[in-house]
Amino acid sequence: MIISNIFWINIDIFEAEVEITDGNFSIICFSCDKKLNKGDTIDDSLVAIDIAEIKVVENEYYIQKIDNSFEHYVKGRLSNNCSKLNIGEISININKNMMPGDINDGDFIEAIIYRIDICL
Repeated sequence: MIISNIFWINIDIFEAEVEITDGNFSIICFSCDKKLNKGDTIDDSLVAIDIAEIKVVENEYYIQKIDNSFEHYVKGRLSNNCSKLNIGEISININKNMMPGDINDGDFIEAIIYRIDICL
């Protein structure tokens, strides 16, 4: 995952909207207190702050930003004992306790993620 763009909210405290891409998919994340640069590689540091409306779906990867917020509608595959959501090569850490009981590791799900943070 590579930083493709940075939109500074407050550069003095390094608060920014950061666009992450894998070359096929892009996602907007929130970052604070971190000096980041366009072209930097991000490994295993994306964290879903809140996830809702989780349902099992057919095998599909998809990301759509919702309005002018940090929200995204996503479709991806669960891995690592349901603690990661993979959308292409983009990997987002999620709280597996948020998963409904009938969802298993390896399932494809759709969900709303309210914010994704970069936690380095």
